[in-house]
Parts: sequence; C-alpha cells; structure tokens
Amino acid sequence: GGGWNSPYVPMGTGLVDVFRYATVLRDIGFNGPMELEAEYPMGGAESGNDKITVPRAQVLGAMKRDVLTIRAAFEQSGTGLSI
Repeated sequence: GGGWNSPYVPMGTGLVDVFRYATVLRDIGFNGPMELEAEYPMGGAESGNDKITVPRAQVLGAMKRDVLTIRAAFEQSGTGLSI
C-alpha cells in the first residue's frame, strides 16, 4: 500500500549490518576515507542547527554510541581501519 520506507536510525540498529559491512571492507582491501553522518533525529543537530531542542549530552551521547559501534565492527573484522 504505502510503499517501502527506511527510517534514519542510530548506527547498528537499522537495516545495514555494520559488522558485516566492516568485514566486506576488509575483504576488498578498502583503505580510503570514510564519513560518519548522524542523520536520525537529534533535536536539530542532524541538520546542522546551531540551537538544538534536546539536551547537548543526549546529542553527544548518540554520536559517541555511533562511533563506538563502528569502532567495534572494525576491530572485530580485523580491517586495520580505525575511527
């Protein structure tokens, strides 16, 4: 009926298997730059707003959780990549 939809969610909680993704990067010998963007709702911080509507600690905590998730995926896959 309403079509397919994929909402923006925190790293490691959505459709992409971050741990498998890191393994694929290892398998193809990837050694380039990567970028992490927090696109899920974070009180306006996800849009670059200079005033946010949630506590600053909540935004920083969400970003830290994303970094720790990616770091764990890289470490477990043995990519040698770091964040």
